[in-house]
Amino acid sequence: MLCSWDAEEPGMHGSTEWVEEHSTMLYERAVAYLNVDIAVEGNYTVHLLSSPELETAFFEGTKKIPAPDDPTKNVFEDWLKKEPNPDVPTEPRKLVPAANSDYKPFFQTIGIPCVHMRYNYAKKHGTKYPCRLPVYHSIHDNFHWLTTYVDPDFRYHLTIGKIWIKLSLLLADSLVLPFNLSRAAGKLEHYVNKFAKDHKKILSPQNISTSLLVEAASNLTKAINSFEHRLKKIDLTNQLEVRLNNDRMLMFQRYFIHQTGLMGREDLRNVVYSTRANQMKPGNKFTALGYAIYRAFNKMDDDWDEVKKQLMIAVYHVQSAAASFEELKA
Repeated sequence: MLCSWDAEEPGMHGSTEWVEEHSTMLYERAVAYLNVDIAVEGNYTVHLLSSPELETAFFEGTKKIPAPDDPTKNVFEDWLKKEPNPDVPTEPRKLVPAANSDYKPFFQTIGIPCVHMRYNYAKKHGTKYPCRLPVYHSIHDNFHWLTTYVDPDFRYHLTIGKIWIKLSLLLADSLVLPFNLSRAAGKLEHYVNKFAKDHKKILSPQNISTSLLVEAASNLTKAINSFEHRLKKIDLTNQLEVRLNNDRMLMFQRYFIHQTGLMGREDLRNVVYSTRANQMKPGNKFTALGYAIYRAFNKMDDDWDEVKKQLMIAVYHVQSAAASFEELKA
């Protein structure tokens, strides 16, 4: 399905209204949402925000498309050279979605894995690649600017279109969904361990421990690793067995959706990847929990019971995900 949204700038009104109207269908059937907001913001390299389970599929797609500046390389190689991941040198830099474009209602309220992609400008000063920010949302942000300074022959737009199609076909044509759940579970466990370490000195005086959350994240990693081991052995000619396992993978991100909302907002429901909010340790995931700690520590609420509540919400959702991927027994 191809969709074009209206009223993004005031608050993603078009996409939000559509998701709310079709929420049941999307929850039960949607495999992924691929978002392109600004297809070409610059002509340097790819910029990616992705649910962790879709990253590997996106990488594989970019390996099959020539780089627009150097056809002897593929997009992945060009991207890796220009923006390597400092933590994983064999991968290019990428981020996780929050709530900054029309993927928000899909990712935050339904739990549909998302990809948000564009061609971007160079973030380093002094490079020859133009930066779009000086004209962004001004009268100069127009066709002349784009075709004169950024993408005269539309090669970067074409590249984003090719990536979009390649990933769409991979998701649509794969008999078994190309989700890398072990990557997603491993990242979640990393986020939990980092959160626990960063907040230990703050929580210990209140007799609050993150041990249950750490244990739940460990359980999820073990359950996912076991599930993917079993997945390799399924009978691909058995449609029911394939569908059963695809349905379980489809639900992965849904398990982190808290239906009543977080931080007083019904539209923000993703326990792990919610939008930004004040925290004692910026950069951590589990934003609602971090926000509750921030408010209690700074005596804005002076309510450590709210911290305990948010901690148990996080534990519940992570442990529920872990339980759902345990081996089914008759």
